[in-house]
Amino acid sequence: MAVDHAALGQFCDSAHCYSQLSEEDRVLQFATFSFDGFVEQCYPPLCAGAALIMRGDELWDAGQLAREIVDQGVTLADLPAAYWYLLAKECAAQRRSLGNLRQVHAGGEAMAVEGVRAWHAAGLGAVRRLQHPRADRGHGGVQRA
Repeated sequence: MAVDHAALGQFCDSAHCYSQLSEEDRVLQFATFSFDGFVEQCYPPLCAGAALIMRGDELWDAGQLAREIVDQGVTLADLPAAYWYLLAKECAAQRRSLGNLRQVHAGGEAMAVEGVRAWHAAGLGAVRRLQHPRADRGHGGVQRA
């Protein structure tokens, strides 16, 4: 799908606002290149001057995801809700800190109540959580752009 420059600019401005992006951010690019969510994770941070941390092709388990967030100094992560849930459970079970992470977006399906409980049990309550309804993220957002 082609997205013209003006629409991409408007999309980036909108994403910049809801994500509260700054040039100090380090944003984890989690979606694969072939998924429309890649656009949301890639272009807005770059337009804001933030660093983009590329995951690559290897699929991470929750422990590796937590380590990468800390090791790479990630400040914002946009994850499928199922991965966020596994990360929350990992952090609660292992009492893991997520370093500089200040915000996490989860989408695709609703954030599980058990995940929210685990998130708080892990001491991550100060990390801003945003739930993306399916219609407002990924391919829906790109198609509207």
